[in-house]
Amino acid sequence: MPNWNTVIRMLESDEPDYAEIAALITPSALNRLRELVRTGEPLIASKATHLASLVPAPEMMLVIADAANRKEPMVRVAAAAAIGAAQQQIRSLQADEADVIDSHTETLERLLHDPDPGVRKRANRSQRTLLDGPIIQSGEGLVR
Repeated sequence: MPNWNTVIRMLESDEPDYAEIAALITPSALNRLRELVRTGEPLIASKATHLASLVPAPEMMLVIADAANRKEPMVRVAAAAAIGAAQQQIRSLQADEADVIDSHTETLERLLHDPDPGVRKRANRSQRTLLDGPIIQSGEGLVR
């Protein structure tokens, strides 16, 4: 893994090459990304959230869930987008990682009811991406 300061510099660029950064880091970097999401400025927190969605490890959902809990709408929008971007990683998780799937479902459900319309719009788009078809809200959650 490259020096963490290098990763930060790459994230701080105007248009980070997320695929390049993701190829340079390991799943162990998710703890550092999580810290950036929790305490970083909204822009860097948003970028760290997107980067986490590209790291194939169950802990990516912890990063996304932390972003969904931020007060700034731009970070919550990034969380909603990250759920859609992480679809391949989420689908590839093993059955014994079902708690990660539950976490992503709970996070998406919360974002679908966010007070900010931009967050709700992006969450709806991620929901359609994940389910590959129309869905309806029910009292029991997301239903196809």
